[in-house]
Amino acid sequence: MKRPSPDDRSAPKATCTPDSYAEDPEEHQWCCRPHTAAEAEWADTLAERRTRGELNPEVWPPLVDEERFDVGPHVGPHAGPPPPAPTPAPGHLTLDDLD
Repeated sequence: MKRPSPDDRSAPKATCTPDSYAEDPEEHQWCCRPHTAAEAEWADTLAERRTRGELNPEVWPPLVDEERFDVGPHVGPHAGPPPPAPTPAPGHLTLDDLD
């Protein structure tokens, strides 16, 4: 049985060297770009967004969870009465008894 040929499309390519990205970043941006270069680009992108005010939490729209699944109850003028406090289960009952 003939074995498959080695994958020549995976990264890094067989022709990549430690200096490949530094010599030709455009050609090697997807195969052997160092992690530090990718992190530096992302940091620059974040800095630009922060400068434009896109990452300022004071200007983000408020989170409103209509189903109240992940956030606590709404507190404000239209909140309504608070829910009653939970009562502890009787000590002599098990979960099977309550179901």
